Amino acid sequence: MTTIYIGGDVSKGYADYYICNQNEAKLASERFDDNSAGHARLESLIGQFEAESIVVGVESTGGLENNWLRFFHLHLGGC
Repeated sequence: MTTIYIGGDVSKGYADYYICNQNEAKLASERFDDNSAGHARLESLIGQFEAESIVVGVESTGGLENNWLRFFHLHLGGC
């Protein structure tokens, strides 16, 4: 089974995401704006990786993480 892991450091207006595979090999590390364009960029990046499962961890930052949680729920079908 191929798994990718996505970790997010959430700040006001953006988030930094680190993506690696099950072997801990870095696949990507980028900053994404917390708006529809940034969400679309992240979705496109995630779509480049063939994975049977995706595990996401997002920093809890006083509610700033809520847009990102909605994004992952809508676009990856989880949360």
